[in-house]
Amino acid sequence: MVSEQSLKPEDRRFVDLNTEFSYMDFFGWPLILYFSWFAIYFLINFKWAKERIARKKYDNMFKLYWNQKWSHAMLSALGKDKVYIMFFIIHFSFFFSCHLVSILCFYYEYFHTFAVCFWLTWSVWNAANFYFNYFSKKYEKSLANLEEIKSDLEPADKKN
Repeated sequence: MVSEQSLKPEDRRFVDLNTEFSYMDFFGWPLILYFSWFAIYFLINFKWAKERIARKKYDNMFKLYWNQKWSHAMLSALGKDKVYIMFFIIHFSFFFSCHLVSILCFYYEYFHTFAVCFWLTWSVWNAANFYFNYFSKKYEKSLANLEEIKSDLEPADKKN
């Protein structure tokens, strides 16, 4: 840290980071880990547990992509027999683009600050929209229940 350069090493609060760019550290190891993870993911979801996932109606990312209109069209772009290849291409593209953003955040302080502000604003916006929709539906449902209770009680009042 720049602010701690004048301090003795034992008095510093932060560890010195190695910020030298290395293709192996920034691309090699992440890609090796990603491909290893994806191989295991593929075997579990599309080979070993495919029938169980379908039978028990478990959700996974492939099912999510398949059930959305925009991604279903992309998955089917090469034909029905190459859906899994397209799923890998889409998933890898998302991983790699997010990885590039993380490298930019690591090296550029202003980009990092902008990204954090953007993600925080986006999160608050999505949360507010979710709760606005959720509570409005819940409110409408409670009003319908109240009307039902009121209509059930009304004949009893008229009888007395």
